[in-house]
Amino acid sequence: MQRPGPPPGAKPVDAAGVKKRKVRKGTHSCWECRRRKTRCHFDSQNDTVCAGCKTRGTACNSQEYDDERVQVPHDRRIAQRLSRLENLMERLVDQVQPKGGGVASASAPDALVSLRAAVRVGGHHPRRRVCNGADTGALSCPGTNGPAGTTPRLSSKASAVNKSLLEIYPSRHDVELILGDITGNKIAMGVMYTHDEVLKGHYETREDMMRRPTTSTPPAILGKRLLYFALCLHHIPPSFDLHQFETRRTPAELVVEYMATVSNLVCLDDELVGSPEGLEVMVLHLMCQISVGNLRKAWISARRALSLGELMGPGRQGRFAALQHTDPESDPTKRPSPVVVWFHINYFERYLSLLLGLPTAARDESLAVLRTVPNLTSAEKLEISHGLLTGRIIGRNTSGTENEYVVTMGIDSDLKAAADEMPAGWWTPVDGDSTEVKLPEGHASTCRVVGDIETIIVQSRHYSLVIMLHLPYILRSAVEPQWAHSKTMCLSASREVLWRYTRFRRRYGYILSCRHMDFFALVASMTLILGYLGRASGGVAGEMETRLEDRQLVDSARSMMAAQAKAMGDKVTGDAAEVVAQLMPVIDRGVGSCTEARDAIKKGLRLQIPYLGTVNITDPIPEKVMPATDMGEAEWAATGYERGNGDEFPAASFEGGDMDPQLFLSVDTGFMDAGVPLQGGQMGGVGEQGVGVGGHLPEADLNGNLASLDIGDTSMLGSLEAQTMMQPGLMADSEDWSFQGIDTTYWSLLNGGYM
Repeated sequence: MQRPGPPPGAKPVDAAGVKKRKVRKGTHSCWECRRRKTRCHFDSQNDTVCAGCKTRGTACNSQEYDDERVQVPHDRRIAQRLSRLENLMERLVDQVQPKGGGVASASAPDALVSLRAAVRVGGHHPRRRVCNGADTGALSCPGTNGPAGTTPRLSSKASAVNKSLLEIYPSRHDVELILGDITGNKIAMGVMYTHDEVLKGHYETREDMMRRPTTSTPPAILGKRLLYFALCLHHIPPSFDLHQFETRRTPAELVVEYMATVSNLVCLDDELVGSPEGLEVMVLHLMCQISVGNLRKAWISARRALSLGELMGPGRQGRFAALQHTDPESDPTKRPSPVVVWFHINYFERYLSLLLGLPTAARDESLAVLRTVPNLTSAEKLEISHGLLTGRIIGRNTSGTENEYVVTMGIDSDLKAAADEMPAGWWTPVDGDSTEVKLPEGHASTCRVVGDIETIIVQSRHYSLVIMLHLPYILRSAVEPQWAHSKTMCLSASREVLWRYTRFRRRYGYILSCRHMDFFALVASMTLILGYLGRASGGVAGEMETRLEDRQLVDSARSMMAAQAKAMGDKVTGDAAEVVAQLMPVIDRGVGSCTEARDAIKKGLRLQIPYLGTVNITDPIPEKVMPATDMGEAEWAATGYERGNGDEFPAASFEGGDMDPQLFLSVDTGFMDAGVPLQGGQMGGVGEQGVGVGGHLPEADLNGNLASLDIGDTSMLGSLEAQTMMQPGLMADSEDWSFQGIDTTYWSLLNGGYM
């Protein structure tokens, strides 16, 4: 048997350097047969290739020669083919995604054809290699994250949105000026980070925000930045020199443009907001709407954010962690906490639902999840309690149960318990100075100012919840202790809100815009004024002193609202000041000899409330039966009236200095086909002329009313078409509907009815 020879083309040792190996005597098998542990046999003695290698089609090389040396030519060919394949893939990546992030080039199909040809030559599938991480290019399989440090390719739609957003993006110089506003920064950071995260530096710094985005920046990141800038621009003080900006547009115009563009291009696109960054865009858009006073649009944004968040599951870390971030290059330690973002979406949804008299969709579990975050401050824990208790107040307002006052007192007790958990002295400001200050520079001073502002807002929100809780009962008779308690709590909370509002405006002037405080002050002013409905000016010891103090407090708040409207061109605070001024005669009529206030009451005060009707405040005692002012004491006693300082009422109407004022609710079919639901599911009567309905306590005395509320007053509004045309649109912004429905909710609750 002839042994296998050297590999084809092998030369003598001295010429080619192919050395023979020493093998055992009797070794005749080739390398391939040895691997298969079979014996070589040849079909004939002249054959140089064994029968096994012929069948397999493999090279038949003797073991006398180095096997690795024999395989070198074959490995070189494979290496060359792999090198060509890698070069083609690099060319494909450059053409599909050029540097700088652009749209795919027209030559990409040609590269794909070349790639397919290379695959056929190389015998390997590139997709499998790329998915296994063998390739170092920027390609990645669908549904997987690319390697660290790469930028994901934008779709054609996202690229178009990116281009539109970059067109309105401010210059670096303007961004630096915009970020100088501490209030807008605080609002934006407050809904995405906890106080502890800010202290530890786990947030996007000013330098991070200054970095200009590129054409490859995802639209959600661009939208988030623009809304952040909008919040800051809205709070720029009127004294700021606008000539410092490179743009010639006013901050108000920029705010409107940023909000509208991001809303239309990003917030309403499910694909672009379907990420953690998209949820951040939604909460910032919600805060922008609240800041400019568009509460109804803000409520819609909150509901949309709730639906989006439920799909993501921010409160369930396992599901949320699986979501892909649109910006893989961002620092994970500086990304907003999803739990914090989710909490504030639910919190403000309930806050808006309470103000607008709407049901809530937020769940208690979504609010309580913030308690899992470590190192929360006392104020943050109080906000959790506020969110949970707000849901219970909404439930009481909409349920119509018979034991609603038991529910009310339970909520009242929990509000007190939450307040008692705050540190000693937190409710009393450390600095009683109310002189105006300028916003200081420097991190330490800025933190003190922002902390003071945050404390005032949280405290005012707490007292506003107390007002909304007890509001349905303040016009009830004070004969029973339960009604007296509600009235006392309501008026006391109103004073606390107004005291903080006046301090807020005196200390920070009009350099800060805070829509929360403006609405709180309006509700508190109206409540404190209406607390004097039917109250005699001298019925209780110290009544006059308290009335004078309350009047001064309300008038100070009204003056500051008017000044804010003038300084900022703010229609909301201007209209709020007018409403308070209209109601001032109610409290003025008991101050000395204020004939103008008494004349105004006799003529009647009328407030038009959108989608509710007309509030009429009139003197219930006909002028013709009023005793002459020059009567003697004996003649006065005979009339059954008591003499006061300008306010005379039937003696039988007093009980502890209070009358039994009630709001009458007359329902007209001009606006609704059914009556307004009252407590216990009762409905107001309906008729062409309207039917008077008492409050939600049928047994209460409804005589001697000082105020009445008429829904669909046809004598004032005319036909149904005219009434409808006079109403603002349901989604009207603050320019067309200043109070956005807060006034409707307020007067409905004041009447003791349910929303």
